[in-house]
Amino acid sequence: MQTGEEFPVFIDRRDIQWGENWARRIDESLDASTLFIPIISPSYFASDVCLAELDRFLQHERQLDRSDLVLPVYYVESRLLTQHEALTTAARLARILASRQYRDWRHLRFETSKPFFMAIAELASDIRRTLERVRSAVADTDSGERVRRHRVTKHETNAFRVIHIADLHFGRGHQVLSPAELGNRYAEELEDQWRRHDLISSPLDALVLSGDFSFECRPEGFEAAATFVKRLSDLVRPHSILVVPGAHDIGRGASLTIGQYSLPIGKLDAERPFREFVRSLGNHVVNTPNTYLSAALRLARGDGRGVVILGLNTCRVERVNLNGCGYVGADQIYDVGQSCVRGPVQSGDLLIAVTHHNLVPIADVDFGLSGPIPIPITGFPVDAGSVLAFLADLGVVVTLHGHARVSLATSVGGYGSLATDPQDRPIISLGTGNFGVMNTTVPGHCCRLLEITIPDHGEASLKWRDFSSSGGSPTAARRWVSKVSRPVVLNRFWDPRRAQETIRSTEWAALLARIDWEFVESWSILRAKSQLPKDWPRVQEDLYKRVKDLAPNVTFQDVQDATEQIFQSPPSGDIVEGLTLQEYIAARWIKPRG
Repeated sequence: MQTGEEFPVFIDRRDIQWGENWARRIDESLDASTLFIPIISPSYFASDVCLAELDRFLQHERQLDRSDLVLPVYYVESRLLTQHEALTTAARLARILASRQYRDWRHLRFETSKPFFMAIAELASDIRRTLERVRSAVADTDSGERVRRHRVTKHETNAFRVIHIADLHFGRGHQVLSPAELGNRYAEELEDQWRRHDLISSPLDALVLSGDFSFECRPEGFEAAATFVKRLSDLVRPHSILVVPGAHDIGRGASLTIGQYSLPIGKLDAERPFREFVRSLGNHVVNTPNTYLSAALRLARGDGRGVVILGLNTCRVERVNLNGCGYVGADQIYDVGQSCVRGPVQSGDLLIAVTHHNLVPIADVDFGLSGPIPIPITGFPVDAGSVLAFLADLGVVVTLHGHARVSLATSVGGYGSLATDPQDRPIISLGTGNFGVMNTTVPGHCCRLLEITIPDHGEASLKWRDFSSSGGSPTAARRWVSKVSRPVVLNRFWDPRRAQETIRSTEWAALLARIDWEFVESWSILRAKSQLPKDWPRVQEDLYKRVKDLAPNVTFQDVQDATEQIFQSPPSGDIVEGLTLQEYIAARWIKPRG
């Protein structure tokens, strides 16, 4: 009725004949289908057969380089569609369906009258529009076989396209537009530029954003950034967006000085704004807010070699007063390495690390790749050297970062156990400039397209294209420029044996890093006295329970007196780093009774 053409619909209970191999018949029908319409309900996610059908069609959809052939209908309330934190097949597929625009028919469940038939008509219109969109994206070959307009050789050579964006700084003085309008406006501008350069005729393989989504942790900044990311998610393969925090995304607050020692804000309080931002993005991102706010994403074509993108958090509150420098920590890189071993990383994969801060210490930079750095960049992590050594041995060959204001391309050698191998190439460090406009002298709206080609055997290659604009205001047009690099050869890949050795060598340092933070975090609760006075009685009560576990005869008054003495006569930094607060009170002030 909607198209005037025959539109066959496969329904398993009707179209599988008596005696047929039903599993084979369903697989054949899935492979031949243009669209897949799952009817979402709790029983759908409880059915292994339904989930297998959806999973198979999603693979079929990816092979076609599309992300719009699944048309979900939400019919019965399902918890998994909104709360999908479990690591199960059902939860994974629920995340994918939640990321798609679905038709919400929950209110029509018991309807049999006009509203229901109107919904059917709207669904038919959607199907017609989708079919027209699919048909416009294919062309007839001479043999009559229908193929995608982009070259299939991209699949055969394992070519991947990744967009890198950093330092959005939403909320920094933008008063003209609302947060949602601002996020949409900037996403529309990028989409227009990418379309002009023919970058989005097929979905991008990944979108990587390396921090400073907001400015000074402002809520309106995160709101604009969420709108921006969700809008761009339509241009990327499903579940292929990775984010890491920047310095402006972590609410550090003012540190508390005890003697000569600065105590950071509590970890949960500092990271809460960014964690809420990640949760607001839902299934659009691969991140599951873990202890370190790290993340991983693997891109692959079938069984071929792939690209693994590792997101590291360089803005941890475990170190404060670093004057803009970052901190990664041996505990985080150990955890990321372990996740690589446990996860889907395969031998021969190419590894890329993404951070907010530049991992390259200035003294080690080789400027030969792209010329001198135009402005002084000093904001690298304080443990950059040990992190680079670990990543080099893990197999990382490229690092992406922000925090640089302008686009950078450098290389660094001399790290890792292979540093003296003449066949080993340095790590390529690529920093994209600010996406958010900082001032009139630094280009804004920078982003970088990476094109990575990995043959089945041998060396890989990388080239990139930088986009930036100048001039304009939040409501005015900008002048955009695009620059393309020359190809760079990459020859370091994931080696499981070497990776295991690298991880084992870091185990002891990771343990010490975790213990150090436990010491510091225990002292940080003293911040509540001046910065959260309403919480101070509760904090003292919790501290009293911890001290009592060590000194059973202690009284609440003893603990109150002890904390007052700490403020009056602060301990040295060595003591803070060697004892927890409860251990210090129990050992120094509480005398045995009896």
